[in-house]
Amino acid sequence: MQLLNAGVRSVIEGLRPMDTLSVIAFGSSAEILIENLSKEQILSYGIPELSNMGSTNYQDALEKTIQLVEHLRVTDGYGDNVGGVQAGTVLFFSDGKPDFGRAREDLVFQIVGRGFTFHTMGLGGGVEPTTLLSMAENGGGLYRHANTEDELQEHLNHVLSFSQNLVFSAPKLEINVMPGARLNNVCLIAPPRQLVDSIPEGGSETVTLPDIQAGGMLEIGYEVCVDNPGSEGQTQDLIEWRIGGAPPTMTRVRWVSLEEAMIQRPNTRPTIAMSIYQGMSAVMSGDTRRAEEIQKRLTKLGQTDPFAATGATVVSKTIEVGKTGNLGELFMQVTHTRTRRDGGLEVE
Repeated sequence: MQLLNAGVRSVIEGLRPMDTLSVIAFGSSAEILIENLSKEQILSYGIPELSNMGSTNYQDALEKTIQLVEHLRVTDGYGDNVGGVQAGTVLFFSDGKPDFGRAREDLVFQIVGRGFTFHTMGLGGGVEPTTLLSMAENGGGLYRHANTEDELQEHLNHVLSFSQNLVFSAPKLEINVMPGARLNNVCLIAPPRQLVDSIPEGGSETVTLPDIQAGGMLEIGYEVCVDNPGSEGQTQDLIEWRIGGAPPTMTRVRWVSLEEAMIQRPNTRPTIAMSIYQGMSAVMSGDTRRAEEIQKRLTKLGQTDPFAATGATVVSKTIEVGKTGNLGELFMQVTHTRTRRDGGLEVE
């Protein structure tokens, strides 16, 4: 409880004038203590001191959160609207495990559907992280763990800094496949997440992405299949991508002769990015041997390709951190750090 109250105070102290905060306390049942107030308003009323409320009822806490976010408005910013963005972030603290009815991790999807990203944090030594990890995955967020106030402060600083610089909060990405093309294995590179297995010719799919910061970048890997190549010199539209209020972006191909294709320098980035995804995904599924094989392959390619060398480092560190069972902090570094100009992923 001492850590939890320190966390609440830290979040309140980090609020900017334009930010608002709500606080739900839960034990055997859940109660809304603060609803959509500014830092100034909270300080004038007094910061609430949370106390033990009995059991750990995740379901009631999530249902109260849904009730609360239904009345809050978040926006996807684009262009001139960036300055007026309201991004939604939920941070779910727990010092144990759900022991009152069902956890109902599926309720997190309703919160995400309202434009909020859902992060979880375990406090102290008695945490059972399985449910919290599942909730964070459903919410497009990350799981973190803190044993001390210093660790808690570091994690909260990351969450606040990131959420206060969002342009898109839990954005919806619309994928439209043009006639003559098929799309397979659409995945988020880091943190590794399969988005869509396949989309047929002329089909469409909408997926929810993690938050996107101003100046940030998410990398998506995918495979395009075309059964009937066009004639030489022809340009063919393959996939239309649309997010929030931004104009759509088209992936297209220009068909060339075999001779011209042979002399072109190939772009190795897509293959390397997919290898990074496969390596990190293997760690998450417990297949360390496969991850090590991918890491060795990337290391070999890295002798001539800087991006592959960076990818080898990413996978290597993922394997190292994965052995401790706590990948949240690593994926936060990979995903939330601005990509370098040469395209390499930056990992400390």
